[in-house]
Amino acid sequence: MSELFDSAPEAVAAPAAMKDLLPGWQRVRDTNYLQSPCGRVRIYRSGPIPGTSGQSYPVYVQLAGEWVSVRTCRLELAPAASLAKQVLEELAEQLP
Repeated sequence: MSELFDSAPEAVAAPAAMKDLLPGWQRVRDTNYLQSPCGRVRIYRSGPIPGTSGQSYPVYVQLAGEWVSVRTCRLELAPAASLAKQVLEELAEQLP
């Protein structure tokens, strides 16, 4: 999947697309980077989709070598983070 977006245009993402960012993530002004809790992540957008004039493009970030949309990140990573937190809290309760 990564080769699909390797040639993606390096353009500043539309502000409308930023509403899908995970908590703790921010745009780095005047750059093509997002600041995540783990460091900076390069962002790309896909090319225009035929028949969608005037709509914002999806924003993609590269996580662990895979390109995923910011919306996908929110759907897949947020539940995983809350589950990990719950497991850690349960383990902490079992400590002497």
